[in-house]
Amino acid sequence: MDIRRSAYVKNFLAITALLLSLLALQSPLWRPDPSLRSVTAKAGATVMVPYEGEIERAMVFQKRNATLSAAVPGQLAVHGHVPGKTSLLIRFKGGESKVYEIIVLPG
Repeated sequence: MDIRRSAYVKNFLAITALLLSLLALQSPLWRPDPSLRSVTAKAGATVMVPYEGEIERAMVFQKRNATLSAAVPGQLAVHGHVPGKTSLLIRFKGGESKVYEIIVLPG
């Protein structure tokens, strides 16, 4: 009887571990951030990034990969320089922020 109970306990633990693993995969930690947007530019080229609202501050983190300039109202110009990745942060008046992943490809 002890052997049978031991087998049931092992099976129960294995099934519990499997279910916990499946639950962990459903965690928001494993899902991509829906607020992260992606912009792709070629080195030497410019891409326009549209926005709505009044910008308080906008900045690119790795200026060797890309730089930023104001274009027409409602659009920012991202200039690709060196292939790689960087991030663009746009902070709006009122506190809302948007983050973009900037991917610069070889020209």
